[in-house]
Amino acid sequence: MKKAVFTYNYYLKTFKSPNKRTKEYLRKTYESTWNILEGSVRSSKSTINVLAFCLALEESPNTLHMAIASSASLARTVLFDCEGLGISYYPQWQAHTNKYGERYEQRIFKGKYQGYDALFIKPAKGNNHGVKTIIAMGGDTSVSYESFRGMSLGMVIATEINLLHLNTLNEIKARTIASKYRRVFLDFNPTTPTHYVYKWLNDLNDVNYLHMTFDDNPAITKERKEEIMKEYDPDSIEYKRMILGQRVAGEGLIYNVRDYNIITGKIDFNNYGKYVISADPGINASGTCFILCAMTNDMKEIHILHEYYHRNKDERHLGIKMPQDYLYDFFDFIKQCEQIMGYAAWRVLCDPADITFIREYQRNQYQNRIGYVLYNAVKDLIDIRIKEGINLLYTGRLKFHNICARTIDQFKRAEYDENKSKNGRYERKDDPIRDVDVGMIDATEYAIAEFRNYIYNRVTGE
Repeated sequence: MKKAVFTYNYYLKTFKSPNKRTKEYLRKTYESTWNILEGSVRSSKSTINVLAFCLALEESPNTLHMAIASSASLARTVLFDCEGLGISYYPQWQAHTNKYGERYEQRIFKGKYQGYDALFIKPAKGNNHGVKTIIAMGGDTSVSYESFRGMSLGMVIATEINLLHLNTLNEIKARTIASKYRRVFLDFNPTTPTHYVYKWLNDLNDVNYLHMTFDDNPAITKERKEEIMKEYDPDSIEYKRMILGQRVAGEGLIYNVRDYNIITGKIDFNNYGKYVISADPGINASGTCFILCAMTNDMKEIHILHEYYHRNKDERHLGIKMPQDYLYDFFDFIKQCEQIMGYAAWRVLCDPADITFIREYQRNQYQNRIGYVLYNAVKDLIDIRIKEGINLLYTGRLKFHNICARTIDQFKRAEYDENKSKNGRYERKDDPIRDVDVGMIDATEYAIAEFRNYIYNRVTGE
C-alpha cells in the first residue's frame, strides 16, 4: 500500500467533524483545567485531545509546553504525528491559502529544545505571545519526572496516562501550577478499577471528563468497527477493556486455547517460510524453554512446531543441570530444528536477561558448528504481550502442533496475577516452586515479536 503523505490537505480531508458529545467536551476545554478522555481503542481520544490542545495553545501566553507518553518516541508517534492528525499537522499552522485567496505562512517547525525533540510554533499575526515550544517526553519510570522537573509548563498533553508513573503524574500537576492558562489534556484506555490513576484523577478539581467508545469516532465505518472487534476474543478481559471501554480487574485464566489452535497429524513443512528459534533460559527453579516457531508461506499464521523444556530442580529443588549443560542442549535443539525444517533458521533469539547463557553461547558456538548470531529477544510490556497472545489465539493466527504439549499446557493454565492486577498491572502468575511456569509462553512471545510486521501487514493489507 502506498504510504500516505501527511499535509494540510490530508488533515482537512481525513479529519471528520465530531459528534455532539465530543463537541461539548471540546467546548468545555476552554473553561476546564483538566480535560480527560477515557475509553476504548479507536474511539478518537488522541485525535480529539490533539485538536483541543492546539486550539488552547493559541490562547496560552506561556511559551513552554509538553507532550508526554510512556516514552518520548511514543509521544512523537501518537501526539506529534498521530497518522497525519497530530500536532505537527494542525492545519492552521501549515502554509496554505484559504478559500478567499489569503496566503498564510508556515508557523510550525521541528527542532530540539535542550536536547529533546520539540515543535516550535510562531505566533499568529497580531498575537504577541511569542514562539511556543512543545517538548516530547517519556514518563513511565519512577525517575522520568526528573527530566522536566524545575520547568514551568503552560500546558500538557499526555496519552495513555495509565502507563505513566505516579511520580510523573504528580510532577505534571506541580509543573503547571504557575501557568497563566493552565490546561492539561489526558487520555487512556480503561484499566483495573484499583489502579492508582483513578485515585489521582479523583483528587483533581475543575475536571472535564468524557468516556468514549467506537460510536464517538466519526471516521470509523461500521465495517471497520466490525473488523476491529473480530480481532478481540469476546470472552477476554481485553475485549471488555479495549472494545467496551470498561474498567476491569485481571483475574482467572488468561488464554482460551481452542481446538482450532491445535495442529494434529503430519506436518507439511513445505507450507512454511521463515522460522525462528527462541530461548528462555531458566533461573533457579524455573524451566528452561526453547521453541521452534515458523510462519506460513501466506504470512497469515505462526505455528509452534517443536519445543524443549527442562525444569532445573529435583525433589529437593536443587539444580540437576548446570548452565553449560543447557547451552549444549540448545546447540542440539538448533540442529534438530534445522533437520526438521530442512534449512537454516531466520533468527535465533534469547532472553537478554540471561547474560551468562549468552556469553557462553558466543564463546562455544563455533566449536559446536553453530554459526548463528544470538539476537536479544524483543520484550514488550507484558500487558501488550498478553493482549497480543489472546487475540492471535482467538483469530487462529497462533497455533501449536500437538507434540508441543508443554507449550499448550502453559497457555491453557496461565492465570492473571491478582495481586499485581490490583495495582493495574496485567501480568501472569509465575511461581515455578508451585509448578506455575510461563517460560514457554515467554519464548513464544519473543518469536511473535519477530513476525509481527509480516503477519499484521499481511492480514490487514497495509
